[in-house]
Amino acid sequence: MYNTADRVGLIVKIKEAIPYIEDADLKNTAADIISKLVVMTDKNFADLRCDYGRILFYGSNRKRL
Repeated sequence: MYNTADRVGLIVKIKEAIPYIEDADLKNTAADIISKLVVMTDKNFADLRCDYGRILFYGSNRKRL
């Protein structure tokens, strides 16, 4: 897990790691995560919370996904 609160910084770190990932499924997952981070706003990113491997989103309606 990357220790960053910066969405763009996280995108850069994952992109840097992709060439070293050998597993094709994991490489595809990393690419999917990057795609989601790219279209996400900084506000949406700030509202994300990680809880023991589960990603929880707390938006304006405070629903847990």
